[in-house]
Amino acid sequence: MKTWDFPTAVKRVEFNEDGTKLLGVTEKRMGHLGTIVVLDIVVDVEAEQSDEKVMTIVCDESKATVAGWSYMSKYIIAGHEDGSVSQYDGKTGDLLYNSPVHELNTPITDLQWSQDRTYLITASKDKTSKVRTQMSFIPSSPILESQSGGKC
Repeated sequence: MKTWDFPTAVKRVEFNEDGTKLLGVTEKRMGHLGTIVVLDIVVDVEAEQSDEKVMTIVCDESKATVAGWSYMSKYIIAGHEDGSVSQYDGKTGDLLYNSPVHELNTPITDLQWSQDRTYLITASKDKTSKVRTQMSFIPSSPILESQSGGKC
């Protein structure tokens, strides 16, 4: 069994589709910024797992409250404390888009994927749930062209 240690509480964890990567969302506390961390996983119960983080996404604009992998681990989608949703490149961690989805400053409290991971639903403290498709996160989407914020 493997235990990973982090400087602050881990609020959310999720394996990617094939179980080879694990992401964790950490709290912003005690001088530490909130992050999304990614670790490689060896798919063998007898294998030794690495402590090394292969990617760390620092969320300094608005802390991530939830995150998950899109289809084929192509993207990491995160919901934030300010009500926005961000899309990051699943290999590099680069921020691709950020879009307000819920009322400003109403935290996203949950994010769940469809079985094929092509669309997701968010829940927020603004008392709404909203469905988003992967198409909502591509450059030709009028939603993001007019609302892209470029922040974490």
